[in-house]
Amino acid sequence: MTPALIVVGIVVLGLVVAGFYAHERLNRRLAWGAALWLALTLGYLHSGDLPVLLNRLPTDPVARALVQAYDVVWWLALAWLTVAALNVLLWFWLFPRARHAGGTKLVADVVSGLVYIAAFFAIMAFAFDYEVSGLLATSGVVAIVIGLALQTSLGEIVSGLFLSVEAPYRAGDWITIDDNVEGQVIETNWRATRIRTRTGDIRIVPNSVIAHAQIVNHYFPNQQHAAHVDVTVDARTPPQRVMTVMMAAALAAPCVRHDPAPQTIIRTVSQTAIEYRVIFFINDFAEAPASRSDVASRIWTHFAWAGIRMDGPPLASPGAAESEAERSVTLEKALTRVSLFAPLSFDERGALAGRFRSFPVTAGTPLVSEGERGDSLFLISEGVLLVKKRLKDGSDAEVSRLGPGDYFGEMSLLTGAPRSAAVVALTDGWVHELAKDDLAPIMAARPTLASELARVLAARQRSLAEAGHSEFQPPETEESYAERIGAWITTFFRSAA
Repeated sequence: MTPALIVVGIVVLGLVVAGFYAHERLNRRLAWGAALWLALTLGYLHSGDLPVLLNRLPTDPVARALVQAYDVVWWLALAWLTVAALNVLLWFWLFPRARHAGGTKLVADVVSGLVYIAAFFAIMAFAFDYEVSGLLATSGVVAIVIGLALQTSLGEIVSGLFLSVEAPYRAGDWITIDDNVEGQVIETNWRATRIRTRTGDIRIVPNSVIAHAQIVNHYFPNQQHAAHVDVTVDARTPPQRVMTVMMAAALAAPCVRHDPAPQTIIRTVSQTAIEYRVIFFINDFAEAPASRSDVASRIWTHFAWAGIRMDGPPLASPGAAESEAERSVTLEKALTRVSLFAPLSFDERGALAGRFRSFPVTAGTPLVSEGERGDSLFLISEGVLLVKKRLKDGSDAEVSRLGPGDYFGEMSLLTGAPRSAAVVALTDGWVHELAKDDLAPIMAARPTLASELARVLAARQRSLAEAGHSEFQPPETEESYAERIGAWITTFFRSAA
């Protein structure tokens, strides 16, 4: 074996190994194509012949057929290598974004088709010594006839090719076309793009239409999306108060991002009403309708607790200028919505409402710390609070968000247990605190209240655990656990007597 053959063999072996270990499919195809073509070329070099030199073909029909078959395989291997090389050139060097977006299929098919057509003519000319000029002329006429007959379809194909190279979207992206068609891209083929709408229907949009349309890709450069909700409020309500409550309502929704923070703006102003818009950010455009519905519902709840009405004059609200009597009436109504105080009678709730200590909180203010001693409960009427737990690595993890009507600290109020989590204000708001000494007179007047509150508390602890907001795992049934809590409550309040 000559040194030249040894070198070619080493190169072939190296390309095979490279193709085996290559991580990209296109690179592997290029390596294996080069290996196959070089191996076939090695045979030509060994015989001193090339497929373009037909003057050495044997005259024996069988031998001639074998040589021609070898020539056909050589040209096909060269075509495969050329296709692989062009694909690497296009999708790794010239248009890498189209490769990552999955938009290479149409162009790759066209490139492959053109290369293999050229290989076919080369095989006819060099392997079979066929005069291809007449064949080329005939195929040109046929191509013109077919092109005229398929102008529309060819337009769709060409548009699909440009869309594949430009890759404005990929399968799985949510897009809007001309503010008319909205949905998730399922597939892009030669003729059209298939889109699944929010109603679950499949809409087929021709590529030529998309090529001339304005496309909004809601997943590029990322899936984060800005949504908004508009509300109209009576003009006599201070705008700053409305905007603060609306921002808190948006942050109360779990789907809303903290960063970027929601923004509230005034859209229109008239003598009787002001229209507001809260703009908030979510992680996925696909969740936009559900997130808008959630935020709108929370705005209604926050407005109800804040005494703001969207369809008329504002109700009395627990603001800084509110009298103690007015705040007591507001709290008395609020306590009817708090499950913990369901066992209380109407008179008992009225007496308890006057014992709450109400105060405003500003964003970032910590209310309780995890593990600290406490004997009070907090009720929220405005704003959003974050409940956080300390992880083993020392970082804090958000457990839940609390808004108007939510409360925390019931275990500390009734049993003196340490705080199970830290609570910090996410927005400005109003909080009402009830201490053990404020509840003690009612407990002393009705001794059976301890067992009634214990049952409510046991059920709440179990529901929090099932929702993932608590690590509580009672070893016994809820009834027996309620009995234990009742004993703790009785002991705790007896010590205050």
